[in-house]
Amino acid sequence: MNIKDLPLEQLYADFTRYGAKDFLASKDNFVARNYLAKNYKTVLPSILHYFSTLPTSAALVGGKIDCNAYLKPHMNDWLKGLLVLSVLVPRSKLCNVKVTHPTMSDYNTLVPLILAAHKKYHDIPYTAWDTNSLSGYVSKALLEAMRWDSCHSDEFMNAQEHRYLESQGVGVDDEANEAAEVNINDFTSAYVTKYKKGYSTVYGFSNETLREYRDECIKGDARTTYRLVYAKDYVFNRMPHLVKVMALQMWAAHPDNRGAYMVLNPDNWDDMPDALVADEIFVVPETAELELPWI
Repeated sequence: MNIKDLPLEQLYADFTRYGAKDFLASKDNFVARNYLAKNYKTVLPSILHYFSTLPTSAALVGGKIDCNAYLKPHMNDWLKGLLVLSVLVPRSKLCNVKVTHPTMSDYNTLVPLILAAHKKYHDIPYTAWDTNSLSGYVSKALLEAMRWDSCHSDEFMNAQEHRYLESQGVGVDDEANEAAEVNINDFTSAYVTKYKKGYSTVYGFSNETLREYRDECIKGDARTTYRLVYAKDYVFNRMPHLVKVMALQMWAAHPDNRGAYMVLNPDNWDDMPDALVADEIFVVPETAELELPWI
């Protein structure tokens, strides 16, 4: 099934009529009545192939690819329907297997389809895209993870500040803070040197600590578990869910499930991190070539 043969303007009409929460509510919704999940082995590759045919050369702004400029010349109701399908429809609804199945490694929740199309067909790295232009073109949860930085997350830094004060033997609301001569203005520097530098350069925790949280938070097989129980560490709990998925290398980010087009490191979207657990060494699987009649 080729994505170009589908009346995606109907999907966009459903989206505008029923809204983001309800456009898939009906059992006879666009995805169901067109059997997209059943035909995922051709539908998903055809999405990547289509986006790869749209040139990026005219969309360079400040040396980066601007996603708005990239798609604006081609925008119509059909393409808007394709964006609804690629960005707003949960990837689990576009396949009749688990998202962690090997045939989904190039298309699952951790894969930004538009960017993946150009990485696959034109060797354009994810870091070539303008981060600020990706809203609406990458799913909200994945984009939140891609943009996350422990040193620029106010909520995370506030939590780490509390941890830093506690490590100095000072209560967060303790009136004796001033007497204890704890300089809060030096916190960021202390965080970078004590909690981040020399530890995990992304998450602000040592790999040893992440392995402890992995054992603590994952109840079941790390390769298939999506939901986590809360860690005892409130700082870790405040991280976005997909960041925790990447940090703990679970579910789709598990070494057994990884694919070349997944985002697995919020700090470097093109990075394939080393295995957190030594016996889970990642080996790039050989991907069977699919028969794609539209190429």
